[in-house]
This record gives sequence, structure tokens and C-alpha cells, in this order.
Amino acid sequence: MPLFPQGGGLYPDSIDNSILADMAEATVKGRALGAGVGNPMDLTQAQLLAIIGSTGGVVGAFGACRLVWVSNTVIQLNRYNGCLLTIDNVPQVIPAAGVQLAPTGLTSSTVYYIYAWMNAGVMTLEASTTTHAVDARNGVEIKSGDATRTLVGIARVSSGPIWSVTSATTAYTRSWYNDPGVETKSFITSNAGGSGLYPTFNSLLTGSIGMNLWANEIGFASIVGSTWFTSLASLIYTGISIDSAAPEEGVDMKQPNGANFQQAINCFANFGPNRALAEGFHTWTAVGAVSVSGAGALWSGAASAGAGRLTLFVTTRGR
Repeated sequence: MPLFPQGGGLYPDSIDNSILADMAEATVKGRALGAGVGNPMDLTQAQLLAIIGSTGGVVGAFGACRLVWVSNTVIQLNRYNGCLLTIDNVPQVIPAAGVQLAPTGLTSSTVYYIYAWMNAGVMTLEASTTTHAVDARNGVEIKSGDATRTLVGIARVSSGPIWSVTSATTAYTRSWYNDPGVETKSFITSNAGGSGLYPTFNSLLTGSIGMNLWANEIGFASIVGSTWFTSLASLIYTGISIDSAAPEEGVDMKQPNGANFQQAINCFANFGPNRALAEGFHTWTAVGAVSVSGAGALWSGAASAGAGRLTLFVTTRGR
């Protein structure tokens, strides 16, 4: 080994791989970003990624995560197909146990954007009504005006406050990254009447489907089921109301063929870039109408599937 004659030290530029032969597996030595000048240290994964990001060496941005509803009191950011999330232009490691957020202090009936940020080196979630924007450095969606916050999802708060329940008829918590899409349905368990006089529609007693949408998200709503004519004097209309508005398209109309004659329903209402719904909370409801005031019309309901009951479906493709 080459040594300084005076003191037994190493000559400058004389260290080679053989001298570092006892390094541990998967070890990188150096100085962490912001640590200043000093002796080499074993860099953690996060420290190494921070150095790479600071030099502009990151190949793409990272979003290996998914935001999910866990309970009324918890939504959680989990790892998904990896463990990194770009925050403030630096890849950060998502904790294996996930990152949780409670609705403490939030306002009911309000939609919040969920952002991830680093709090003294700890990944943390924040709920904010401030919308998102694109970080020009890397294309990542961030909190508008604050690049230290990375968008990870959207969620709605109900009275309590609690995180609004995600169920078969609701999708209030949605992920910005790796969202799986939504499949919801709502149906009636017994025959329903109470229709409006066309062109006014009334609810058919089906519970509304509610969900948060991302801007320009593509989806499809449809109704299947059947109607009964108890009078021969009227047409029967069935449609889908979005946000309590009158149906705009895909209204189903049936003509009477005989008293107590049953006919199948098939109507739809799509949404997407060409029929865009604003980003945020929306509802879908099955509604009905007749052409003659007081005319008899029933929409079929049943306790079990496969019996011609009126069922409303809303589906999105996800991200």
C-alpha cells in the first residue's frame, strides 16, 4: 500500500476498490445533501435520492402511491408499485406503514385536496381547499403557489367531522396516482311511483350516487330495469339527473302496450372531455316522468338482483 514516508498515511489519489473491500452490501459512501464538508458516511436511500434530484439527474417523477379511505377518521397514502413520491423536486421514500390523515378541524360538506409534504424529514399529509397546479420543474401536480406540497388525492368531509364514507354508492376519496376507478350502483327494493309531469322529473326513490371526479375524467352512467303501465293514457320517461339537474341526454321513453304491461328500461349519460364535469363532488340520481298528469306508472323494484329492478350504475376509468 502506498504510504506517506513521513507519517504512514496514504498518498493522494491512491485509494482503489481493494482498500474498500469490506464495504457492506448496497452501501454508498459520501456526504448527505446539506451536511457540509466532513468525513464520508453511509448514505441512506433517501439521502442518495435527494442528491440525485438536486443535480437534475432524476429520470422522470415518482408517484408510486395510492390514497385510500380507511375509516371515518382515517385516509391513508400507501405505497403502490414502488415506494417513491416526488416532493419539492426530490424523490422521497413513502413509509412502509403508509401516511395517515385525520379530518380534525375540517369543515363538513367540503371537498379537500390532499397534499404530501416533508415535515422535518417526515412525510406528512395535509388537507387544503387550495387547488393544484403543475410544477414547471418536473410536471408534478403541486399545491398552487407552494411547490413543497405534492398532490396525492381528493376527499370529502361530512358532519362530525368525518371522512365521507366510501361504499357501493359513494366514492368520496380518490387518488391522484394509480386511482383504480369507480364502480357504484344504487337500486330500489320495491316498486316506485311518484313521477313528475314531463318535462319535470322526480326522483324514483333510488338513493343518489355521489363521488369526487378529477377534471375531464371519463365515465358512464346507466339505468337498467323495467316499468309497468297501470294506465294506457301516458308515456313513461326515465332519465339520469346529474347534480339535481334535468336529464340532458339518453332519456328512455316507453309507450303503453297494455295495462300492467312491463317494458325494459335502458338509458345512459356519459361524461368526459366533451361533456366535462367540473373537478370535485357530483351526484347521480334516477328520475322519472309521465306525459299525462295522474297517469299510472310504476318502476320495478325488488330485494334481489335479476328481477328487473331499476338499478343505476356510475363507472369511471380511473387514472
